[in-house]
Amino acid sequence: VTLSVSGKRFTDDSLMRLVDWMEDMVAQRKSTTEKFLMHVHIDDNRLTSVGFGRLMGWIKSVSKKLILKHLRAYKNEICDQGVMALGDLIMKQNSPVEEIHLSHNRVTPKGARALWDAILTSR
Repeated sequence: VTLSVSGKRFTDDSLMRLVDWMEDMVAQRKSTTEKFLMHVHIDDNRLTSVGFGRLMGWIKSVSKKLILKHLRAYKNEICDQGVMALGDLIMKQNSPVEEIHLSHNRVTPKGARALWDAILTSR
């Protein structure tokens, strides 16, 4: 499954509406035991930790069905709170994320350290 809205001028509101829609789509497939690998390309938008955190929280909530493999979220306005939501997701998943691209955001050394710690302690 690929979510690709790179460079589409997405805002937090746009992303949250998309997450609501995806939530409905996954809910309709409750009976399936299939697992899907997820590739998220949300780079070059106007996303903050609010929308990004909502997306990470939703992926975490459906981690038995969706496994985040690639995340491209560079060139946004994501700060430490968003990165910490990503860290929570990483620690919950049973499979590692293979690619994380977060450059050109507002992550401080504190947020980077929290993400690093999550990666080191993940399953």
